[in-house]
Amino acid sequence: MNVTDFLSLPIAENFNILAGDSGLNNTITGVNILDNPEAMTWLSPGELIVTSGYFFKQDDQAIERFFKSFHDINISAICIKPQMYLTPIPNELYTYSELYHIPMIEIPYGIAFSKIMITVMNRLSDFSNDTTQLALDINSKFMEYGLKGNTFDELGTQIESLLDNPLIITNSTWHLLTNDVSSPFKPYVTSQKGAHFFDPNSLKQLPFNLEQLKHPVTMRFKDDTESMIFPIFFNDITYGYLIVLQENRRFSQQDYIVLENVTPSIALKIVHQTETKRINNRIERDFYRELLFGNKPLEELRGMKQSFDFKSQYTVFILEVDSINKKETDPVKKKYNEELEVASILNAIDLYKQSFYHPLHFFKHGTYYIGMLGDSTPSEIKQSSAFFSELLDYVQSFLTDGTTLSIFVGTKDPVSDIQKSYDIAKKLMAFKNDSTHSIYQPDDYYFELFIHEQIHSDTANQLINHYLGPLIQADRKKDSQLLDTLDRYLSNNQNLASASRELFIHRNTLLYRIEKIESLLSHSLSDNEYTFYLQFALYLLKKTDIKT
Repeated sequence: MNVTDFLSLPIAENFNILAGDSGLNNTITGVNILDNPEAMTWLSPGELIVTSGYFFKQDDQAIERFFKSFHDINISAICIKPQMYLTPIPNELYTYSELYHIPMIEIPYGIAFSKIMITVMNRLSDFSNDTTQLALDINSKFMEYGLKGNTFDELGTQIESLLDNPLIITNSTWHLLTNDVSSPFKPYVTSQKGAHFFDPNSLKQLPFNLEQLKHPVTMRFKDDTESMIFPIFFNDITYGYLIVLQENRRFSQQDYIVLENVTPSIALKIVHQTETKRINNRIERDFYRELLFGNKPLEELRGMKQSFDFKSQYTVFILEVDSINKKETDPVKKKYNEELEVASILNAIDLYKQSFYHPLHFFKHGTYYIGMLGDSTPSEIKQSSAFFSELLDYVQSFLTDGTTLSIFVGTKDPVSDIQKSYDIAKKLMAFKNDSTHSIYQPDDYYFELFIHEQIHSDTANQLINHYLGPLIQADRKKDSQLLDTLDRYLSNNQNLASASRELFIHRNTLLYRIEKIESLLSHSLSDNEYTFYLQFALYLLKKTDIKT
């Protein structure tokens, strides 16, 4: 049914076409009532809009913006009841109705919107049956493709042939699942070490809560190219997005039907891919666990994995992930987000290894990830902060905003001593703090690691009580802050002025506390050797939480 057919219906006997006669052949595929300007993303191609026109009252720019959006979506016509809010009807409505070939039809005040909707939908029932059959055919065909193991590129090609427009498929973090990037998409895709990402910043604006939408949304890029984004939504989870450029022809209602019915098979393929990676990681993990934590001799391990280079020396590193997913309360979404995070990290490492010429092994272990960086040369370049910083940034690009990563690096050791490298990396995790520092290497914590390994907590407590016991007791009794005073005074090289400023106390108060400290300790703070013992005891007191 087109607009002319609609106007010939008995219900439209007293309807008056005001402008946009050039669009009378526009096809009507449905009806939508629109009086909320924020509901634009819920419209579909070919729909007949019924409205009071209230949101046209905003300003001239608003009218232009709405009509441009109607044109982008391919709205068939607008039925408007102007008597309440649009008297007189703004000239801009006539102008843009003519410009965009969208008929503007005045309807009588007494006609109910629901009556128009029911009448049109009844006339479209035959079209609805055809639509249902099309949906069933497409759903069946793409389920078959999925079961045959077609790749994402093959699925993308099949969808493009139905839409007659270029398309890409991404996961929920915008990482392209299709390897081939057609030339029209290249301005909107970024690449890094073989990985391709769609850049959402190339769009003028993303709709609010895009990941929760279950239908296509028409969008414009900043260069004014028209596009359509369809969330791959299945079982209350958004697995990714289909992004289509309007290059060869305008979007139609059939395009929406196609996209809506191909997404279940793509979602299942994403789930299958994630599960495959999880199984492969488990197989790899069993060997690496035995290598790092087991008791099997090297000869037996060589028989388990022929591809592992036992001649190289390895640096073990631990990757820890702090994710915003911890706040998710829905168990289904939480599990999916966790699986997506694992798959994204493992996929990032797999892609990174393709352009990396040293052995690099990686697997998930409990709540964190373990990597083994091999190097058959004496060079330390690949184990420097620069390498791990690059790796960290690369993996981060595959993850959602709000996810932070930390790397703890062990020593470089032969395979026979690889457990030592892991132990060092594990101990470095105790030094993690909330600062921007994200790479922890043994050279940066040599003194702390030495103390950690050589001084047991009982021994440390004995030394602390021997040198600082009287001050600890005094602070517990009267909160006299003598320990803090001693620490600040010594850290400021016994400079009264700077120490008193740091403590926010008067110089005389500081002098009184120093005299009190010397009295309790029975030693003068001018004794350099003794103050060294005090500083060491204070250091141990601060670090008691890291000792074994």
